[in-house]
Amino acid sequence: ASEALLRLLMRTSGDPDIRKKPEILNALRSARNLLSLYRFELVGEKLTFFAQFERIEIEALLRQSRSSYWTSNLPPIMFWLVIDDVKGRRFGNTLNEQPIWQGLSDDFEALGVNLRKPLYDLADTHLVTPDVLWDRDLGPILEGSERYGMNHILIGRLVKLSKGRFIGDWSYFHADTQLSENIEA
Repeated sequence: ASEALLRLLMRTSGDPDIRKKPEILNALRSARNLLSLYRFELVGEKLTFFAQFERIEIEALLRQSRSSYWTSNLPPIMFWLVIDDVKGRRFGNTLNEQPIWQGLSDDFEALGVNLRKPLYDLADTHLVTPDVLWDRDLGPILEGSERYGMNHILIGRLVKLSKGRFIGDWSYFHADTQLSENIEA
């Protein structure tokens, strides 16, 4: 029950570190008391636990812990990825980047956010080149994203270092909002 509650709280708050808040820790310890319905179901060959919690209780818990509350209809985010390695700049759409895509998709999904990737086909590459992404030239990027009906955009710029390590620069754009973060992994 506590694992299901934690997944729900992460998804409704968008906060992957929500478990560190004292109010949340207390609620996780007594998660069974917050259950409204639950069942076990055989999915494939695995027994799976399904839990339902009262929305009012979850909202109250989020308010008490001063956490954000995301609505259930979050817009999808278009994710453009560009890689800079010894061969130059290129789109991050090869098989080598699949673990990056999958990891990010899983992380975003755990937070209730649908991450979408462009097709990187001729229509995309006509508007958006690796250099356009690297320079974060928003005109062509916005135009390329409009093709998919997206206006929430995440640009990942990865510099490949030795021994498979990366430095990542992440930029989020929507309307007048721009957020950036640098990470080495």
